[in-house]
Amino acid sequence: MAAAVWNATCRVPVEMIAAGASSTPNVFTYSENQELGARLATQHLIELGHRDIAHIAGSMDWFDGRVRKRGWEAALRDAGLTPGLCIEGDWSPKWAYETGLRLVREGRVPQAIFAASDHTALGLIRAFTENGIRVPEDVSIVGFDDVEGSDYFLPPLTTVRQDFTALALMSTEVLLGAMEGRDVDRTPIPPTLVVRDSARQATSQT
Repeated sequence: MAAAVWNATCRVPVEMIAAGASSTPNVFTYSENQELGARLATQHLIELGHRDIAHIAGSMDWFDGRVRKRGWEAALRDAGLTPGLCIEGDWSPKWAYETGLRLVREGRVPQAIFAASDHTALGLIRAFTENGIRVPEDVSIVGFDDVEGSDYFLPPLTTVRQDFTALALMSTEVLLGAMEGRDVDRTPIPPTLVVRDSARQATSQT
């Protein structure tokens, strides 16, 4: 889809919401700083004392998936840690649930997980809970998006909140600026970390 937009011949400005993608003469891009969001999630787990931090990722066909993975890797490397387990999927609770079951069967449940989306976190939490693995006592999980209801997950989910209202307003401003031929600040909007109860301090065994 993105390639089709970039390769299209357009007589009017075109804007694409695309995390981590560069603008071209024909297409302007704007986004939330999702790489920063992934860093915030991973750094939170590091600050809690975790060292074995996996990433249950979204699809690498999506810009969002790529930059969230990049932020996870960068935060670990900045802390002197080597990125470990990363499993790429389709963002859905079903896929995450099945992935969680597989990790349990294979004895590969990590100490902590940065999940690429809140729905991914939801599937993982169910798989672990059904098998007696407690969140956050046995594995800490941080999600991404702060979807409606994530504060009512069991446990309430620590996650990265995107400001979609601000994103819509700034995207409109970027497009209007392109149409009017004026410069507009296209600095990505910074997300925020919302700390709830799905991640806790690492124990001496982690």
